[in-house]
Amino acid sequence: MQYLIFNFNLLLAQTTQEKKLTILYVSLFAFFCMILFLDGKNGGKWIGGNKTLTKIAFVVMIIALIAMAVVYFVL
Repeated sequence: MQYLIFNFNLLLAQTTQEKKLTILYVSLFAFFCMILFLDGKNGGKWIGGNKTLTKIAFVVMIIALIAMAVVYFVL
């Protein structure tokens, strides 16, 4: 629990440039997860039509979108 609070303190102590970069990096990661999910749904060449990897990419995409929302509204 203390580790989580410490991480939130680090997020809140960032400068404005660091805050913008954090939002950019989290949104780029969410975009990459969305591309992987779409590639898995259409049977593309990165995931190769593997249903398990498609489900994992979807779950990671949802987690990244939640993290993006938290970062956007907290910062």
